[in-house]
Amino acid sequence: MEVPISEWNRNILIVDDMKSIHDDFNKILGQWSLDATSEDQKLEKIEEELFRLKEESTGLRPFFRKISGDFNKNILFSLESAFQGEEALRKALYAAEMGHPYSLMFVDVRMPPGWNGVQTIKEIWKHLPQTEVVIVTAYSDYPLEKLDRELGLTDHLLILKKPFDPIEVQQSALALTTKWSQARQIEKYILGVEKSLDQTQGSLSQARINLIQKAKMAALGEMAGSISHELNTPLTSMLIASESLQRMDFSGKNHDDDLKISIATIQSGVGHITKVVNGLRLFCGESEIDHFEIVSAKTVIESTISLCREKFAFHNIELKIELPEEDLRFRGHSSEMSQALVNILNNAFDAVVHLPHPWVKLTLNRIDDMLEISIVDNGVGISLDNQSYLFKPFFTTKVIGSGVGLGLSISKGLIEAQEGQLAFDKSSKYTRFVVRLPLAGE
Repeated sequence: MEVPISEWNRNILIVDDMKSIHDDFNKILGQWSLDATSEDQKLEKIEEELFRLKEESTGLRPFFRKISGDFNKNILFSLESAFQGEEALRKALYAAEMGHPYSLMFVDVRMPPGWNGVQTIKEIWKHLPQTEVVIVTAYSDYPLEKLDRELGLTDHLLILKKPFDPIEVQQSALALTTKWSQARQIEKYILGVEKSLDQTQGSLSQARINLIQKAKMAALGEMAGSISHELNTPLTSMLIASESLQRMDFSGKNHDDDLKISIATIQSGVGHITKVVNGLRLFCGESEIDHFEIVSAKTVIESTISLCREKFAFHNIELKIELPEEDLRFRGHSSEMSQALVNILNNAFDAVVHLPHPWVKLTLNRIDDMLEISIVDNGVGISLDNQSYLFKPFFTTKVIGSGVGLGLSISKGLIEAQEGQLAFDKSSKYTRFVVRLPLAGE
């Protein structure tokens, strides 16, 4: 990543107890930033002309270009001084607070009477761990092995042994301040990417919610006729019972038996309608994506069946339901699990509706620490060629207009979002889909 010169942080703190050392650093780094001598300028102009001619003749830019005097004018280091470790820490914290942190520090090992260089660096890194450091030492002052042990292995530290060459200081300053600046640019870029990913994730989550809701409406559209029948049948019985009550003459004959029959009919109808309404409420409910509840699998199945039982009965499809006495529970969303089951049951319905003796069987069992919901139908089955595409979006074997191929892919996504699995049982004689979910703890 190329960082514009204007965004390079060239702020350097020199930490040494001797003023003469500060003067040396200012001469080395300050002089490097001034105009080059006339002889240097002549040589640089010749080099630039050669580079230009080569570029024009080959169309290629040179891989390496010597830093020219004109470029040096832009490499202006900002040098500040601290004569003790404690002072260096105060200045570093203040500079960072003001938004102009030091990208690099040259730190001497020995700075009596206060902190030595190693302790100073430790304190600096405790608060400003990104700071690049060049520690200046003579081997006799502080063994290098001890430096390694105390400061550890890090890419933020260079060791400059005395006596040092000015070019070592210049190259260290240029390389490390550039490294610091580029690292901050990369961090800024990563933060931008993370923010963009968060926004994308939010958009995807909303799109997922919208897709689920649309799929719910599509499934409801398919079930509309059967739901209407589910409600009309008990309502008709209740109407007949209420009309019978109206025609009764209570002044003479005892009508206790007739009353009991009519009341029982009305109560049965109310109970049936309540089940259907509760099933609709569960199916259409919106769940918080990240918030799971403890859900009874039996309740979800019973509520889901109440929505489609009449549809199966109307087409003479035998719907077999086998539920254990044990109340098996899982952590998830009841509405999304209901939708997943409705999608699978609708597929089973379509697979057997034209058969002479159709049936669909749903069972619930415990398998070790998992609950298993199995939906089996006696349809013609799924060919080997199509089995690998079953859970692909928009894949369907139905005739045009009978479906868009999203039912199973949405169901798989809904179930996996609840830490479960949806699988096709290739070993089964009949078409069998299996839902497995971890059992919820007590």
